[in-house]
Amino acid sequence: MSYEYAYELAGLTFLLLVLISYTAKNWLPLRANQLFHWLINIAVLFTVLDMAIRAASEIPALQTVRIHYVLGVLTTLGILWMVILFFVYFLALTEHIKSYTDNGFLGAMCPAGVISIAVLLTPWTHFIFYYDKTVHYHRGPGSIVFLAVVFGYVLAMCILAFSNPHIIRRMDAVLTVMLAIIHGLVVLFQFHVLQDRYLLMFYSADFMVVVCYLVFQNMDRFSDRVSGGFSRAGFRKVVREKCLCQEAFGCLFISIQNYQNITSICVDGELYEVMGEIGVILRRCGGRHNQYHIHGADFAVMQKTEEDVLSLFQEVSQRLPAVMRVNNRNIAINYDYYMLTLEEASYNQDDFFNIMSSMKKMLKEHADGRSLMRFDGVVKEEILLELLIGRKLKRILSDHQYELRFLPIVDAKTGKCNALEILPFMTKENGEIIPEENVWQVAKEMGCIKEIGRIVMENTLRFAAEEKLFEKGIERIHINITPVHIGSESVMREYRNLADKYQISMDKLCMEMTEDMSVSQEVLGKYLNMLKKSGVRLMLDRYGENICNLQSIMNMPFDMVKINRQMLHRYCHGESEILEYQIKMLKESGWTICLDGVDTGEQYQKVTKLEVECFQGNYFSRPLSPERLHIYMEDSHGISHSL
Repeated sequence: MSYEYAYELAGLTFLLLVLISYTAKNWLPLRANQLFHWLINIAVLFTVLDMAIRAASEIPALQTVRIHYVLGVLTTLGILWMVILFFVYFLALTEHIKSYTDNGFLGAMCPAGVISIAVLLTPWTHFIFYYDKTVHYHRGPGSIVFLAVVFGYVLAMCILAFSNPHIIRRMDAVLTVMLAIIHGLVVLFQFHVLQDRYLLMFYSADFMVVVCYLVFQNMDRFSDRVSGGFSRAGFRKVVREKCLCQEAFGCLFISIQNYQNITSICVDGELYEVMGEIGVILRRCGGRHNQYHIHGADFAVMQKTEEDVLSLFQEVSQRLPAVMRVNNRNIAINYDYYMLTLEEASYNQDDFFNIMSSMKKMLKEHADGRSLMRFDGVVKEEILLELLIGRKLKRILSDHQYELRFLPIVDAKTGKCNALEILPFMTKENGEIIPEENVWQVAKEMGCIKEIGRIVMENTLRFAAEEKLFEKGIERIHINITPVHIGSESVMREYRNLADKYQISMDKLCMEMTEDMSVSQEVLGKYLNMLKKSGVRLMLDRYGENICNLQSIMNMPFDMVKINRQMLHRYCHGESEILEYQIKMLKESGWTICLDGVDTGEQYQKVTKLEVECFQGNYFSRPLSPERLHIYMEDSHGISHSL
């Protein structure tokens, strides 16, 4: 019996070219890529074995029923497992596989396991095929079952091709389905017409491998041309898959401290040379599939375990050059290191990147290139607080509701509450209050500080209107803002529109602002003047704590100033008399003064002789919930020491 090898030989040639190309390139450590590598190798293996055994079977001395059974089993298993690998490959490509051991995947593999056992037993059972005494091939009663299983996996693969259009484009999905259908028809044609005379089955399967390589694999979307590794997009894709699959890993992050200095003295070509050399070292130490250039100054090397990361840190910290010679110039490079595991981020993709960003920020503030920053101790405590605030802010953005607390402001002459400071209220899991400045800082980093400020403003005005605060003796409500809150004319319009919506006059509002140098003096002055022209009173908050340029602050259009509680406490304890001089200076500038931090009766008695207009502090009341505010407002004196 003579066989035609042209089809398999052509398919094998293309497969070997793909295998060489794939092996030479750098591929992201994704399951789909790993499965594609298996797919190529299995295709090459079965094609070579099939051709070799068929060639051997043509030798007269070896033309026995036994060798034909070996050939038949090999060919049938090859067809089956090529289709199965395509199915699993598309499962991974479309992100439908989380674990090779979960019930769903094992259930999908059951038909393959059962039919594989049936194929292996065929020489004795004749279930799938058999040979008669003249060595002629015949289909067994189970051949229909075998074809049904093969076509079942082909159909499942076609469905998967259309399941995630953001991963597989429609045109690529159509091409995949066409090839899968053609391959299925070739298998059917081979079994029912050609039987085992022509080798078309592996040819069509090999052709599918080549097309998948060209369509899905042969793309450099995630490569980084500067360092030679992978880009930030590739890093995010790998982390996303590992989170979906709950697959643990550890990551060593390397940050170049003096990156800005390097970019200022290097042209593009020199900078690429520096980054390229660092990339080469990291790939040599951590593996060529594990190095990522996630930002201009930041690299990451992924490892399987925490122990691998610690070992990698020891090697990398010794091998990365402190000085690099580029174009006859010495360029000094300073490095920082930190590590994070997916387990520490609770296998949550968002938390992982948030923790990574927070650790990088903390590393800049506490740089020490000789040590490795870990996610534990104070670092962990601070970052977990940021994550908690971030989650609460997302809920606030979704619900448009921010819980509020109210702090009375007491008139120094009458001792009655004539104003309320509105405090956005947020607590930790244990009930401890989160400082407001921490909330605004996280909101700023999330890019939602203006939206959160608008929600606080609307919730405040709605409450004031519904509770008719201004009819109950409250002259003004104080709302805390930061310079970023008022950094555009659109925000000014929103504030005015909200006031109109709830029929509250702008002169009933006082904006308390802490100067933090986040906005230039010119821009800040412009928008403060716009607020003042609309009738809003302006208060400088925390005077004595954050003032960097007193002269520029004095030129700002503030009406009032709130003196920080630390300055008051030092005065009450006899540690400093500067409070009296500060009050005199501010009064001469025409500012109304509020003293914050009056917490005891003794402090209250001591500060009553000072020429100020109002007080705040725990002596009058702690921050009140809306329910407790009603009780407070019923107090005819406006002072409640017990609340």
